[in-house]
Amino acid sequence: MSSRDEFLLLKLLVEAHWNVPPARTQDFLIVQTLEGDFLVHAGLPRGRVSMDGRRIRDLESQGLLVCDETAPGITEMRLESEGFKCYEESQTRLADPAMTIESEVTVYLDGEDFQSRHVRSYGEWSEAQNLLWRTGGIQDYGMISHLCEVAMEQFADEALVTSGGRDDGSGRSSLEQMRDILERSDVPEKSLMLTLLAYWVSVLEAAKSYPHQLETIAWENVRRLVFNTAFVMFEFDKAITFFPICIFCSDEEAAEQQMVSAQDARK
Repeated sequence: MSSRDEFLLLKLLVEAHWNVPPARTQDFLIVQTLEGDFLVHAGLPRGRVSMDGRRIRDLESQGLLVCDETAPGITEMRLESEGFKCYEESQTRLADPAMTIESEVTVYLDGEDFQSRHVRSYGEWSEAQNLLWRTGGIQDYGMISHLCEVAMEQFADEALVTSGGRDDGSGRSSLEQMRDILERSDVPEKSLMLTLLAYWVSVLEAAKSYPHQLETIAWENVRRLVFNTAFVMFEFDKAITFFPICIFCSDEEAAEQQMVSAQDARK
């Protein structure tokens, strides 16, 4: 692959393929509409992502996948063995496994799909990361911490909306509302999600406290803060994106989503 964009697209395709149980393996669909091209597959976030179909053709020309136009405006696409091999080689190129995981997180946040749903929080986090690498020292630590704090608070607002929930009008933060809803739910990953929310709160508290500890914190402290902010957004967005039914909406809203999903499946 000749570009980072091509790798990100291949990564999206391979991991979407793996997100579907083997018994339900299916081809991808590229659907051309008046609104643009869409890639459709059960393993993708919310079942589809918008994209430029020409990018798929670029990967096809490299033998990584194969396309077959089955009807006007509809193309079936499947990954070739060379595509999986290329993905594996790219992911394992870094000798340090820990660096591979860190790269996994930042690549996800840099993706178009994540940024389209989290414009404000990504912008704040990205600014914090850029400032981290060119930091002028202690005078920048406070700003980096503040940017991470704002990013996490905005991400909470965006996550509540993205997952289909809504502000209950209580005046409480989105994070507090999500925790209450989770505690009343019976979703399979309830325990893990509550632990992640507690971790989220801890990172947020660190971001709020660092500006008042500038004489005692070091660059490594703010580096960890920037990465842990990214990690929280990565794991939580993955969780709410791939849940089949929204965990942050009412029973009536969940039932409505189930009905819509069933109708879409029959089309």
